[in-house]
Amino acid sequence: MEPIPVQKILTHEHPDLDAIMSVLLLKKFGAELFPGVQEAEVIFSPAGTLPEGKSPRQLEKQGIIAVDIGGGRFDSHPSETTGKAKADRSATDLVAETLGVLNHPDWEELIEFSRLHDTTG
Repeated sequence: MEPIPVQKILTHEHPDLDAIMSVLLLKKFGAELFPGVQEAEVIFSPAGTLPEGKSPRQLEKQGIIAVDIGGGRFDSHPSETTGKAKADRSATDLVAETLGVLNHPDWEELIEFSRLHDTTG
């Protein structure tokens, strides 16, 4: 994957554990793939909407990475393009997998807890 420079991380208003864990993992482990993410401002949008109607790909080109919102690479909610393909995953899973820390011994239990909390309540 080609590095994507990031100035902002976008998630939904009233973030749940999945959104918070996703942001935490990006800030802790994402500097190589997402340069600037450690200092990135976290911004919020109403669930299911992206700023100015832009796509996740358009936002990434502007230095904004979306997590748990908008149907992009780090959104596990079913969409028109993914259907239910990511339904048993959490955004935390998707971030952790991309960053290569899904089975990190210090984070594995928290990632699993976040997945279970997100997918089963």
